[in-house]
Amino acid sequence: MFRLTTSAGNSLEQPIRPGERFAGVVALDIPRPMQASQVVLEFTATERWLPGNRVTATNTPGTKFVNSTMLSASLVVWKAQQKGVTASTVLSDGMHVFNFSCQIPHLNYPQSIRRAEYEVVYMLEGKVLAPKDHGDEQVIAVVEKELYFSPLVAYRPSADLPLSMAETLCFEKKGRKGKPAIELRALLSSRQIIAGSKLKVELSIKELTSSSWTKIVARLFERT
Repeated sequence: MFRLTTSAGNSLEQPIRPGERFAGVVALDIPRPMQASQVVLEFTATERWLPGNRVTATNTPGTKFVNSTMLSASLVVWKAQQKGVTASTVLSDGMHVFNFSCQIPHLNYPQSIRRAEYEVVYMLEGKVLAPKDHGDEQVIAVVEKELYFSPLVAYRPSADLPLSMAETLCFEKKGRKGKPAIELRALLSSRQIIAGSKLKVELSIKELTSSSWTKIVARLFERT
């Protein structure tokens, strides 16, 4: 039996967040002595999506997803003790319990999400490694646990209140700023943006002088 439990990140209602610490236990119950060199934890954050957001292509044979590893970190929870020039690489039979503590980096990664065309998955993986010839190692046991992550997207206590912004734009001519031309106002329905949710944006334009413009481009930037 190979089991992995954690104190946080077990659901979207109780996620782990940037900078937070969480504890856990790796339990390994083996019926007989086993050759092993170390027990390692690996934490990965992976993004997977369809190129061009082609939602209808998810069931098409040969559809290729793009995978990107945003974060990868490892922690050794047990390692064979050195005895002279060789290591003692035998784990006795019975229950072995390894406690660990981790801290999530102070990075505002996307929230955990699983959809047909897009997903962000945070995975904690425990591995038992055994020695091979020529000093190499091989994985002989693996256990995985998905962790639920939520970023710090609300920067003020009043996350449910709308966010209003106003900007006066001036056209430049030959490198010189001209008279105020347009007053641009934007209203976002919430200060908190969660992956998969809808955000209502209201935009108003007031022309202050006679001007000529063809389009307005709105971009949303993620704070990291």
